[in-house]
Amino acid sequence: MNPTQAQRGRSLFVATLLFFFLSGACGLLYQIVWTRKLVLLFGTTSYAVSTVLCIFFLGLAFGSLWGGKLADINPRPLRLYGIFEIIIGIWALVFIAFIGYGESIVVEILKVVGPSYALGIALRALFATLFLLVPVTLMGATLPLVSRFVTAYNPVQGLRIGALYSLNTFGAVAGCMVTGFILLAELGYTRTTLVGAVLNVAVGIVAMALSARWESADATAEPEQAPAPDSGNSVSPRTAQLVIVAFAFSGFCSLALEVLWTRLLTVLFLGTTYAFTTMLTTVLCGIAIGSAVASLLIDRIRDRVSAYGFIQALTGAASLFMLMLFPLLPNMLQEFQQSTGLDWEQMVVRKFLLSFAVLFLPMFLFGMSFPFAVRIIASSPVRLGSSIGRVYSANTFGGVFGSLLGGFVIIPALGTQNGIVLLSLILAGSGLVLLVANQGASIAWRGGLTAIGIIVIIAGFFSTPDDVSLAMNRWFMPPEQEIIDYREGVEGTVMVTGPAASKEGTDRVLWINAVQATASIEKGVKMNRYQGVLPFFFNRPMEEALFMCFGSGITAGTLSLSPFERIDTVEISENVLEMAVHFKEDNFDVLNSPRINPIVDDGR
Repeated sequence: MNPTQAQRGRSLFVATLLFFFLSGACGLLYQIVWTRKLVLLFGTTSYAVSTVLCIFFLGLAFGSLWGGKLADINPRPLRLYGIFEIIIGIWALVFIAFIGYGESIVVEILKVVGPSYALGIALRALFATLFLLVPVTLMGATLPLVSRFVTAYNPVQGLRIGALYSLNTFGAVAGCMVTGFILLAELGYTRTTLVGAVLNVAVGIVAMALSARWESADATAEPEQAPAPDSGNSVSPRTAQLVIVAFAFSGFCSLALEVLWTRLLTVLFLGTTYAFTTMLTTVLCGIAIGSAVASLLIDRIRDRVSAYGFIQALTGAASLFMLMLFPLLPNMLQEFQQSTGLDWEQMVVRKFLLSFAVLFLPMFLFGMSFPFAVRIIASSPVRLGSSIGRVYSANTFGGVFGSLLGGFVIIPALGTQNGIVLLSLILAGSGLVLLVANQGASIAWRGGLTAIGIIVIIAGFFSTPDDVSLAMNRWFMPPEQEIIDYREGVEGTVMVTGPAASKEGTDRVLWINAVQATASIEKGVKMNRYQGVLPFFFNRPMEEALFMCFGSGITAGTLSLSPFERIDTVEISENVLEMAVHFKEDNFDVLNSPRINPIVDDGR
């Protein structure tokens, strides 16, 4: 390669980093806007939200596979990337312009299938696919296309691919923060989408202009001899498969752990939109910084397979060690509140720092994984696009299953504490398996890393507290009360407390995610029963009633004493309904009333 080509390659790389940063910002902008719009339409149950997010990530996974194949056969990957960016921007405008028209159709169809919960979820998945599949598939295709372009001039592959991934993730950090904290509040959904669409189209036009200037000349010129792969770092097909499987486990565990960590931090931050944005920003920051550091180191490391396995084992150990910090967070937050005087902006910063303290290390190590996995698999520049597509899609598919199992299986079956421990051990174990199975390194080197990994994992396991979630929820209780029942479910953590000397079934408090939802003290009972007689102030015959938010069941129980033939009582969490037995002295044992028809679903 002559000096002119090398200089041109560096200039193109810097320009590509800039608009790939903007592309990442637009991706998170759209994810926030589209998810919120579809949640307003589909409902706020975990199943409805997860359906939307699963379609989003499945589209990214399929797109990365497709984009990898396109990158290896298309002589102008940057031009194709520009076209995709323009289409994404146009689709975003169409989505926000016509979602209002589609709402009436979707609502009427969902009304028809309302009694069938499973069919309702299936239809939500179908509608989410129609709304999101095209743009998110194109988003998933962009990384392989741009990676193939920036590595077309005999570059340092690990550095460039890692830099692309980290800059794209830093863009996602910026998009998440600006959209969540500023744009939606100041501009609303439509104008926020317009900002993203303008950026997308501008990036697409610039990319196509760069392609017209440089790629067209390369396409007609005699192709240069591709550099030979580094034989000292090539891996066998078996090892490559093990790396892909390990990276899939990394995606599975990272998203499942994120679900469980979010559940814990929701107790602390009270589940506000800004709190979720804060947590997501922390996660993305850790991934971005980790991938940036790994991209600087990757090309200097000879035994990358062992290094990657060791990093994955450390990630699992770090996830165990971080459990020690969670019970300390409520006291730290209270101290922040006292020192800031509840100033909103300062509290947002302090909450970000708390999230950063407990999540940064494992997310940093998760971020280091991608450059290593790609560099190991991409043994030949000719197959670079397909390699990146395979690695990225394996991680994303794993993430989809992790997010589903984390919320719907692991939390109800094991609880947050045991779930985090299990996922951390799975993650660490997959790294150790990769270390042991790597035949390309000396036994002494692998054995030393494996021994260190095992020691750190064991230390992390024995450092874990008894029950992090219970300890955090207990902190919010009045000191004179004791826990009567405690359950972690799909929709939230539910707890019933009461004074130790209280009468059976009275003077009890219902907590949902550490927030006092209702209480069976005298004043609360009177208010709930007053709500139960309100319908009879209307001078008209009524045979059926619909009651939202079951809570302790006192209002529903008051309604059940009336001549209504049927009372539909709606509660988003099944665990709340199960807690009604602890309030039966005040709710008239409402769930055993023949008039009551409990419905577990979103109130809308």
